[in-house]
Amino acid sequence: MTIREFLEDFYSLSPNIERERRKPLHAFMLAMVLANTWCLVFFVYFMIIGSWIAYLTLVYGAIGVGLIHMLKTRGNEKLWTVAFSLQLVTMLNLCIYYFGWESGFHYPLLTTFLFTFLPRYKSFWFPILMSIFNFSSILIGYYIIQDANPDRIEYSETMINAMHFTNLLATILGLAIMSVLFQIDTHLSEKEVSHEKKKSEDLLHNILPISIADRLKEDKAVIADGFENVSVMFADIVGFTQMSERKTPDELVAQLNAVFTKFDELVEHYGLEKIKTIGDAYMVSGGLPEHDQGHLHKMADMALVMLRIMRETPELEDMEIRIGMHAGPVVAGVIGVKKFAYDLWGDTVNTASRMESNGEPNKVNVTENVKQQLQDRFEFEQRGLVNIKGKGEMQMFFLTGKK
Repeated sequence: MTIREFLEDFYSLSPNIERERRKPLHAFMLAMVLANTWCLVFFVYFMIIGSWIAYLTLVYGAIGVGLIHMLKTRGNEKLWTVAFSLQLVTMLNLCIYYFGWESGFHYPLLTTFLFTFLPRYKSFWFPILMSIFNFSSILIGYYIIQDANPDRIEYSETMINAMHFTNLLATILGLAIMSVLFQIDTHLSEKEVSHEKKKSEDLLHNILPISIADRLKEDKAVIADGFENVSVMFADIVGFTQMSERKTPDELVAQLNAVFTKFDELVEHYGLEKIKTIGDAYMVSGGLPEHDQGHLHKMADMALVMLRIMRETPELEDMEIRIGMHAGPVVAGVIGVKKFAYDLWGDTVNTASRMESNGEPNKVNVTENVKQQLQDRFEFEQRGLVNIKGKGEMQMFFLTGKK
């Protein structure tokens, strides 16, 4: 097993522990590791001077390893925080009792204020109470315990100074390591937040036009704009209901997705705006939310390419579509507060829908208004007057190709 694999296994937490608690618990585990490292260093010191406390440090180190294991598998931060604090306070005050205040064993006690706040608790009362307990232990060590052993062995000044320096260095290094890790963790958290924010914005931009999404983020009010000249196109799968009876749900959705994915690519290519899909119908608009002088020409180009795709794509050869187009004024905007979408309203939308429903398979049916605006660059086939429900007789044309 490599060092990396060992560390990954060591810091792995139980899958039952919530994601938001994992980073604080990893920091808490690191504090325990530093405390155990301190026990190992002073085991060597105590062995050199022949003190029986050397064996006690091993016991405390073993307890620390056990606490880390329990924290990994069970969580329950409050219990292990209390146990870890009691272990550390007891060990350090015992050292103060035998070696005096000058040995510097009060320095590591200062770190207890940090690690009690590492886990993520539901309230601050628990870490505050633990901090009061730890502060009280320092006062007890200074005013009571350091003078409670009149028969203390007098160790050499060099050894006492070495202990003092080691405790001070260990405390500074521990705090420095924790500070660096907090900085790294903060940086990674900010990157993660930034990444998630970008994903959310990309998702929002897939649902709404970018300018509308930006306005919606700044202002929660209803967004509504009027446009004088907008192109609207509806495309509908012919005989979709009958087709759905012959295919399994998976096959039907996969084929519909294949069609609409290709249409989405065309919308992106021509700089138009996909409004929505309604069952097997596909709705596109041009000239909004930003003005585009050539939107109707782009819409006509896209409609012709859509017909070619349906003819030339093998997996779509058994499908036909009707396409209808119209151009004119609309109102566009976003309403509601849940599952909102950018939508269009007005007679132009209704007329474009009627062009589709009164068209023919694999043809683009357009109004006279569209024909007049495009006749310099596109060719049309006249259909004559067609009676349209709710609108009466209307002159219609088939868009057949480019000139």
